Amino acid sequence: MKVSTRTDGAAVVVRVEVARLVYATLDSFVDQVGAYLEEDRPAVVFDLSPVNYLDSAAIGCLMDLYRRASAKQGRIALAGVLDRVERMLRMTGAHEFIPIYGSAEDAVRALAGSAGGNE
Repeated sequence: MKVSTRTDGAAVVVRVEVARLVYATLDSFVDQVGAYLEEDRPAVVFDLSPVNYLDSAAIGCLMDLYRRASAKQGRIALAGVLDRVERMLRMTGAHEFIPIYGSAEDAVRALAGSAGGNE
């Protein structure tokens, strides 16, 4: 799975570079982003702007990444989420745990400045 990463202040922005985040790609995805969650107090923004579909396994994976970050006193956020994907996240309640922001920059600012919250 193709992802690109960049550091923005204390946060790592991981841009998912595929249109479909699904079960078959999750092992590769977790392998690529797992190291960022091992740091103390990780702050990771997942830029999902290219993603137009995710399945229930991908939502479960995001929740697992949330738990891993929380265990290290860190936070994750989602950014650039398309309407269809946001509806799927809201139907499962994932948005109540993982905040969603319009852009990666908004998410980085929120992670740096507060305990989070949805926009």
